[in-house]
Amino acid sequence: MDLSACEKLLDVGGGTGAFSMALCRRYPKMTATIVDFPNIRDIAERLMKEAGLADRVTSCQGDALTTEWPEGQDVILMSYLLSAMAEDNGRALIKRARVLKPDGLLILHDFMIEDERTGPTAAALWLLAAVLMDPDAPGQTPRWLSQMGNRQRLC
Repeated sequence: MDLSACEKLLDVGGGTGAFSMALCRRYPKMTATIVDFPNIRDIAERLMKEAGLADRVTSCQGDALTTEWPEGQDVILMSYLLSAMAEDNGRALIKRARVLKPDGLLILHDFMIEDERTGPTAAALWLLAAVLMDPDAPGQTPRWLSQMGNRQRLC
């Protein structure tokens, strides 16, 4: 996908910032903000400095469900986040994507199974393990995502 027109990325649950760094390297106009727990911030900031991206990738410490997200984002990335939490929390995170610009893009990078729940095998096994650990974990399908009712473009 071409993100060359995008200037502001919000990486929710972005950890040490691997995706943020890769996208900022690829798209010179882009800046990124990572929202993640405070215990990861020092590591993320060190890696950004070592990569020469400390002026373009910043860290916002806190819980993605409660920390205020910066407004006016072109892109929001949630990578392997929805499958790691209860379905209600996943819905809450998607609703928080209202900080996107009207034509913003919400990228959900995660395991997803088909609506019929027949595969693909790797995703089904991953989500089965998630449900065994947390019975409230969602079994993400295209239908489930379409029912979120967001105005954002999903990718």
